[in-house]
Formats: sequence, structure tokens, C-alpha cells
Amino acid sequence: MKKKIIDLRGIKEKAELHELLKKKMRFPDYYGRNMDALYDLMTEPRFGAELTLLVDGSTDQKLFQLLLDTLKDAEENNPQLTVKVFREAKED
Repeated sequence: MKKKIIDLRGIKEKAELHELLKKKMRFPDYYGRNMDALYDLMTEPRFGAELTLLVDGSTDQKLFQLLLDTLKDAEENNPQLTVKVFREAKED
């Protein structure tokens, strides 16, 4: 299984998120750059992978939660997909 790290630190906009996903996951040009399109691609076995999402305090939390919910739903329907989250702690 392919292992991919998706660095979401500093991601604040949907367009930025989808461009990052398209590049890291090597999605086709027809990728719709929305959560429905993401779900559709991630439930295809050819896009299976072990994804590790890197997040910290600079990541837009609502956007991250939307992404995580979408990927977790896809994970339930694609045995080739595993999603993990690594939260970077804030330094004091």
C-alpha cells in the first residue's frame, strides 16, 4: 500500500486544500476540487493509500474536520484506504 503524507499545516482555503490533494494523490485533471469529487475518487481502489494527515494550530479546523469526515467515510467504503492523523503540538 502506498504511504502518503498530506501536510495540512497552514492550509486555510478550500482551493488550496484541493490543489494540494490533487498534486499529492496524483488525481486526474477532471478532479472536481470539492468534497464529493474527493469522496468519489477515494472510494476507487486505484486511489487506495495509507494517508497520514499532518495538522497543527495553523490548519483551518473546520476545513480539516470536513476533510477528515469525507476521508473517514471513504475509508469505510474502500478497504485500500487508511487514514491517520498526526497533530503537531504547539510549542510554548
